[in-house]
Amino acid sequence: MTGLTRRQVGAGLATFAAAGAGLTAAAAGQAVPPGAPGDPRPQTYALLNQVAPAFEFPGLNGERHRLSDYSGRVLILYFWGLWCPDCVADGANVNALAQGAARTPGVAFLGIHTRGRFGRWGSVPRYFEETGYSYPVAFDEGRAFARDIYRIAWFPSFLAIDGSGVIRAWRTDLGSQGAAGFLAQARALAV
Repeated sequence: MTGLTRRQVGAGLATFAAAGAGLTAAAAGQAVPPGAPGDPRPQTYALLNQVAPAFEFPGLNGERHRLSDYSGRVLILYFWGLWCPDCVADGANVNALAQGAARTPGVAFLGIHTRGRFGRWGSVPRYFEETGYSYPVAFDEGRAFARDIYRIAWFPSFLAIDGSGVIRAWRTDLGSQGAAGFLAQARALAV
């Protein structure tokens, strides 16, 4: 199963389960949509509507990224990694979200790359160079912060933190709405 994304594995499991239940091949071939029975993603987020924990991480160019840098603005915080097939597969949507946030007054975007593993690229700059993507990135090398402090149980995860530092929205992927749906949530918080 090397190289399969969790979505592909989920679709395969759904196909297997559907075949066992006697469903048609058309129904069996559908991936499990977010929130549907059999969806392996978490359905809730423990820190929703709570104050976001402070952080400080190094960035791509040696700069430091702190939660306090975004005070008064909505921050879209993206937990991801190049080790995560779903994160890589959703790269174009993530880049569109970051670019949309950059064009939206009162909204900012920061990706927190976790685990210190960079897949075939070897680094985030090489990934950006190959794909043409560009957005601010900080590094949680051990993933402990994401897992233990922010309680991220699924990668990718997206948070929208309001201007007063409270986590107001959470998603595990951008889904069928792409970047537009989550950006609309962030814009609404910025008003």
